[in-house]
Amino acid sequence: MAPTTMARFSVFGCLAVVLVSAKILTFAREQIVIDGFCRYGIVLVKGNYSFSLDKAIEVCGLLNYTLATSEELEQAYNVGYETCRYGWTADGKYVIPRHKPQDTCAKGQIGLLIYESQQNKSFDAYCFNSSEMGVKYCNKSDVIVTITWKNVVPDSNSSTTTTATAMGVGNSTLNMIDANATADYVLDKHMKAIKGTSIYFWIALLIALMCGLAAAIYITVITCSRS
Repeated sequence: MAPTTMARFSVFGCLAVVLVSAKILTFAREQIVIDGFCRYGIVLVKGNYSFSLDKAIEVCGLLNYTLATSEELEQAYNVGYETCRYGWTADGKYVIPRHKPQDTCAKGQIGLLIYESQQNKSFDAYCFNSSEMGVKYCNKSDVIVTITWKNVVPDSNSSTTTTATAMGVGNSTLNMIDANATADYVLDKHMKAIKGTSIYFWIALLIALMCGLAAAIYITVITCSRS
């Protein structure tokens, strides 16, 4: 095989390996917001209405909670809990708890408004913290938590194991959460959205350029040796 042909195959081979590796190593960052409303064992986690039911379950688990059932949400509602956001419950329904009529919240309706499952829809998540049940806790403001989704494999057909922890998250009041807390999490098959370009991609690109440079030097050396 001619040196130029070998070099060409080397370049394409390097690029193929690097790009596949970059795709596997890609990670994404996403911000979620823990609502500052007063709560009674129910924590509203806002993701800009981007959570599927499966993702809502995962996000609550990441915060060391569980996705609330309709019954748990009803208990909180009966002692005054309300929000102006639609969120998932563990039984696959989405809910908005309203005590006061407001045109911009559930079109002015009041009550614990429960809607049947729509699996193709995305909402926020109502998480349940058993240690707070029946006790009123209020944050001074919303808390922003940044999640780093690591080792993202887009369109994977097999689930991975949840291995994440969130720094400062999981205490009884959430008041101690660092607004810049970062959680490392392994993305499962239900979370396929890539929201950022990984540093690994740029490392892989650098390796590809080095492969190309090495091939060019190889061609130059072979050519000069035959002159």
